[in-house]
Amino acid sequence: MGSGKLHLKETSAERQERELRKARKAARRAAKRAERHRSRSSSPSDDRSTNKRRRRDPARDPWNSGDAYGPPPPGSHSKPDYETLQAELEEQRWREKMWDAMDEDSTFAASGTSRLDALEAEMNAHAHVPKRWRGPHAGLADTADLAGLDPSQMEDEEYAEWVRIGMWRKKNPDYYAEQERLKTEERARKAREQAIRDETRRLHLQYIEETKQTRVARDRKRTEEARERYEAGWKTLLSSKANEAAPELAFADIPWPVSVPRKHALSLDDISRDCISSFLFSTLQPDADGKEASGDTLKTRKEIVRETLLRFHPDKFEGRVLRRVKDADKDTVREAVGRVARALNELMAKDDA
Repeated sequence: MGSGKLHLKETSAERQERELRKARKAARRAAKRAERHRSRSSSPSDDRSTNKRRRRDPARDPWNSGDAYGPPPPGSHSKPDYETLQAELEEQRWREKMWDAMDEDSTFAASGTSRLDALEAEMNAHAHVPKRWRGPHAGLADTADLAGLDPSQMEDEEYAEWVRIGMWRKKNPDYYAEQERLKTEERARKAREQAIRDETRRLHLQYIEETKQTRVARDRKRTEEARERYEAGWKTLLSSKANEAAPELAFADIPWPVSVPRKHALSLDDISRDCISSFLFSTLQPDADGKEASGDTLKTRKEIVRETLLRFHPDKFEGRVLRRVKDADKDTVREAVGRVARALNELMAKDDA
């Protein structure tokens, strides 16, 4: 029993790969043959001009010349150039194969003209764009841009590659359809990701704006509550019933014209001109919606400062309130009253300026 190799059935992928390799080899051979043919095309004319000069010159005695090697050999034009003829024959066969492969392409099937004329018309129809201006597709890397290239501006290797890719694309339409589908999906994916990034950024900015408005509204509400406690505290402090049998007051029991958080213990450092100004003039500032207070309840800065100064005038405050303060807190309260009075005088002078 003779031994032999096991021949498996060739798959479609293997067949396509083999055809692709054959097309590449044919394109490279054709490019080389065309290059050799062009390099040799100028030699016959040179030989003919040499012969003409030789015929015009009189015959010379080779032994009387200074050439030690005798007369030159006859030119190559005296016998047929078989290599050139063979190259032309192979190039013609290659062109026939190219036309057979592209026979179904309607671009080159011009009625009433030959295939060569149709190809020449197609090449001449392109605009002459220099290669350096074509962009990243000048190297024929993207087969989707082949239709926009100008074959007349290509080099031999580029043109052979252009033809090869066109043949391969024609024989494998499913492959390029799949590539186009993948590119479409990739573009759609990038568009979705960009939309998600834009929406995320919009929501982030919206969150920042809402947080800012919430913080402003919260601070305003805290200031309003502090003003309500401030007014209610002064009413209680100056009422007649509170003066009859009221316990001794501590530093924190006095309604100071400042706003501090509930859990923050009020200290002497919290009483400053900026804190007093922010607390007293909060009603003059626009709210979260940009609206200012209106109506008869709106007071001017001078009226607010004058009213507060009457409450914290050192002489009046000492006669009405300081006598009821604990002895341990009297010095602190006296210094705090002086700070409030000086801050109010500075605000009054600033408004008069």
